[in-house]
Amino acid sequence: MKKTTLLIISLFFVSNIFSQTITFRDSIDITHYQISLEIGDYNNQQIKGNTKLEFCPAFDNTKNIKLDLFKLNVDSIFYENKKITTWKYNNEVININLSDKIDKKDTVELIVFYNGKPQKDQRWGGFYFSKKDAFNMGVGMAAYPHSFGRVWFPCVDIFTDKATYDYFITVNNNRTAVCSGLLKEVIDNKNNTKTYHWQIKDEIPTYLSSVAVSNYDLFSKTYNGIEEKIPSDIYVFENKIIKAEKSFKNLHDAVRIFEEKLGAYSWERIGYVETTFNAGAMEHATNVTYPSYAVNGTLKNQDLFVHELSHSWFGNLVTCKTSEDMWLNEGWASYCEALFREFFYDKENYKKYVRENHFKVLTNTHLRDGAYFSVYGIPHTKTYGSTVYDKGADVVHCLRGYMSDSLFFASAKNYLKEFAYKNADTEDLKNSFSKTSNIDLTDFFDFWIYSKGFTFFEIISHNNYEKDGKYYTEIEVRQRLIAAKNYANSNRIEIFFMNEEMEFKKRVFEFSGELGKKTFELPFKPIAIYLDLEEKTADATVDNYKFIETKGNYDFDATLVKIKLLNIIDKAFLRVQNCWIEPEGVNKKYELNTHYWKIEGASHEKIDGEIKFYYKNNYYTDKFANNKNNIILLYRATPKTKWRKIEFKNNKKEGCISCEINLGEYVFAKK
Repeated sequence: MKKTTLLIISLFFVSNIFSQTITFRDSIDITHYQISLEIGDYNNQQIKGNTKLEFCPAFDNTKNIKLDLFKLNVDSIFYENKKITTWKYNNEVININLSDKIDKKDTVELIVFYNGKPQKDQRWGGFYFSKKDAFNMGVGMAAYPHSFGRVWFPCVDIFTDKATYDYFITVNNNRTAVCSGLLKEVIDNKNNTKTYHWQIKDEIPTYLSSVAVSNYDLFSKTYNGIEEKIPSDIYVFENKIIKAEKSFKNLHDAVRIFEEKLGAYSWERIGYVETTFNAGAMEHATNVTYPSYAVNGTLKNQDLFVHELSHSWFGNLVTCKTSEDMWLNEGWASYCEALFREFFYDKENYKKYVRENHFKVLTNTHLRDGAYFSVYGIPHTKTYGSTVYDKGADVVHCLRGYMSDSLFFASAKNYLKEFAYKNADTEDLKNSFSKTSNIDLTDFFDFWIYSKGFTFFEIISHNNYEKDGKYYTEIEVRQRLIAAKNYANSNRIEIFFMNEEMEFKKRVFEFSGELGKKTFELPFKPIAIYLDLEEKTADATVDNYKFIETKGNYDFDATLVKIKLLNIIDKAFLRVQNCWIEPEGVNKKYELNTHYWKIEGASHEKIDGEIKFYYKNNYYTDKFANNKNNIILLYRATPKTKWRKIEFKNNKKEGCISCEINLGEYVFAKK
């Protein structure tokens, strides 16, 4: 093994906006970074120091080396104690011509000395200074590529190049430096400064490497993992340990749940560090950069620390290969928020989270991102948009329902084990899950992951009959599409059949294409039939059902419906389905809303009450809300009957239309 040393000293600064114009990053494999920095000049927001890089070239006879470095000052380069003049730096890339060639078997060391003011991203991320702290956020949402290690150390700045790290961060005596990994030592420099040596032994990409400096107090515990004991450290601003203890009260329960469902926690430390950043958190490995507003002594931001924790599996342990695969990081982490709620609280809490997220996806995601996009292959400018986070979580929930719990969680564990400390793309996940479950997921991924838009499932006919003392029901299901080009195939949808006692029998309806027809044998003649009652399919409906035994007010959350029951005998079953697609069969003289409602149910007596349909609330404004004086309400009892205008009240202050409750379909319209 050949070992050489390259020394680069100083750096200069320009104002060009970064853009990637070369493809050099796959030509070397960096195995280790040693970052030595002084972070103490808060007035000028400057850093200075050096980074030593150990790497192997990807090709024999390599003589040219390129490294990412963004807007820091470079002065000179030394190789084997000799000054080199054959190098260039354009404030984006250091381009170095070596004096001799190196081969794949060689390990090379480069030491880069630099200083300057590290940059923030134009949108989100980069390096931040305040009077209170200094810290990095490892991505740049507007940057290309999104990895943003290059703002504070020279590197190969892509998701797929992973390395180990040593950090030597020198700060004033009254401050603490916190980095990824474990704290190895604190060196007293005898000049009113200390150097904190941190080390992470597991390989991470540049965007997960971290540093934060402030006047920190440490709230520390030990988590008893399924394989070993793990230190759990939360660094917070002075006098905030009590608040941290309350805000992170359920942290170890979250780790336990993810270990049970996804596999053992694989990192050396569980870590969070408080910063003055007020626009979210960043999942730096073992050292999550966490906003100060969330360390407030309450559980209000619990979803945030759960989300970042789950990246220890999805994102940090297995990293997406490209930004187009970002749903593998962020969609799964968003879904893990729901998983925590399910297994820490209960299934209803999980369903509420998923339902509200699905409502957001159907009503707002295409507006926030500017169009309907597929979850995979998102444009670079939308990498961190609602499609990736919210619809990404939506389709993970849908995948779980499609596969069944046992196969879904077994597949997730095997995928994370197979690609641990590696990179994966969407096809890798599909193939891994298909192999473990023995389910061909090609059709599922083709529609839900690789295509934009939504499908809408509905029962268009059913026929109950009795033969030879047995009961049968023939059902026909149809798909309609929103912003999608092709129908979903290999669909697996649960059908629920209700008997006189309001008990259910569940069957699975499988079909491809626009229409599907199937006959089911049942132990009773059903009084009602419901499609996807447990909301496992992320189609263009938001559903909510309740068993009701007393009169009162009932909020069917995320459906834009509230029901007031004035009288009830025995019990009733009510289901609200908000269908986010225009209804069919309406006279052309009406302008229709973009969605309609189905009110389904069963009771032993007539239901007496009032139903409210909202055109405006805290999360949604209907297209008719700005012209609410002209809204009318249309109704039909079944899809085979005609729509007609019915009597209603327009409560403009509350933002809703109300009417007497009847089972059937309702839609806002105007002439």
